[in-house]
Amino acid sequence: MVRISSAKIIMQTQAIDVMKALKESTWELHQAAENHEFQKALVCGTLPLPGYIAFLSQMWLVHRTLEKHLRRLQSIIPYSEVLRG
Repeated sequence: MVRISSAKIIMQTQAIDVMKALKESTWELHQAAENHEFQKALVCGTLPLPGYIAFLSQMWLVHRTLEKHLRRLQSIIPYSEVLRG
């Protein structure tokens, strides 16, 4: 039998609540971003190379930071619990 502490359950619940709140609170921004000319050019393959390089550089910084914090939190909350939300 696997025993999970009540503190861990609370933290998992809070993480899921945070992910749900983040998703809901950024929905309109997400929709606006998808309809932006930059995004349309990216999806259609017509974005000029310098713009694509700048985009990848920004995404690398974002993902590097997210992964750093996910690794730190992994011992508290498994990735599957965070991503499931």
